[in-house]
Amino acid sequence: MKHFGIALTAARRSIIPTFAQRVGGATGLILISCFYSAPVQASHICASGPGPGEVQVGMTNMSDGSMVPVCERSDNGSESDAEASSIPNLGNSLPKLETHAVMVWHPDVANVWIAGGFVTDDSVENSKGTKALAACKQMMGSGCISAWEWWNSEIVVFRHHDGSFSMSELPRAQLALNECSEKQVLPCEIFRIDASESRSLNETARKSFAVAAWVEGKVTDNKLYIATGHRSWDDATAAAMKACTDATSRKCEVAAWSGSGFLQTFRLNGDGGSSHGVTAETTAERAKEAAQSLCNKHNSPTCELQAQFDSHKPGLFVHDFNKAWPQ
Repeated sequence: MKHFGIALTAARRSIIPTFAQRVGGATGLILISCFYSAPVQASHICASGPGPGEVQVGMTNMSDGSMVPVCERSDNGSESDAEASSIPNLGNSLPKLETHAVMVWHPDVANVWIAGGFVTDDSVENSKGTKALAACKQMMGSGCISAWEWWNSEIVVFRHHDGSFSMSELPRAQLALNECSEKQVLPCEIFRIDASESRSLNETARKSFAVAAWVEGKVTDNKLYIATGHRSWDDATAAAMKACTDATSRKCEVAAWSGSGFLQTFRLNGDGGSSHGVTAETTAERAKEAAQSLCNKHNSPTCELQAQFDSHKPGLFVHDFNKAWPQ
């Protein structure tokens, strides 16, 4: 019997996570949703700061880890009349002090801290950015990341199927959505955040992790070992892997995981025989939808949705795909 799931590569804690899929030797279903925004001006890196006719709109990470400014044209330049009518002339409308926001996040938190709605005077900027980072450190200790800064605009945040985040400037939001969605079964969830917004978090925002492990390779025991309710991915992974190796005395691997979401098990019957799998999503309904989509991808005449595991409810479980009752 074959098994398949959405598996994570070693780069789990990167700012923009990388995923690998193992679905009976084929890639998972790619679903792309439409994302529309009004025409916007192209942004570009301006390492020396804004030039004539430009305005700084944010900061971005370089490959060496440094942060550099991102700018846009603030005049109409060579745009057509139609384009000019849909793009505000920022050069004529912006005050000298601009609305600024700072975002801070942590890989074990299901939300982000935002200090926004303030002007970019140096003393105010440093104070706000420091406070957002300090709030994260007070709650989480180490691991806090000053992820993004932006001015007079919105950014787009994408939530992945496992509860992790990535983000994009508005001009490239559609491309970023496509890149995010092609790495999972359902399209990534989208959130837009304006530079005028602020957000503080408390302990309820901490993630609860669920990790599922199974025997590595084609010959398996047709079981899944699931650890739920852990405060870190490392702890959940260690518990699931230990349960699998202790029960089977064989090499095991992570099949799927979720930070503050759900793991959905399922079984199908396709052209290649009986198969089973597990997938992760951010809500119970999205998890069911993702499993059904995987069944459809493999043209299965039947799709048996089995047990669902909530990452918030602590426990250690063994799921037998052959003996489980459908939901």
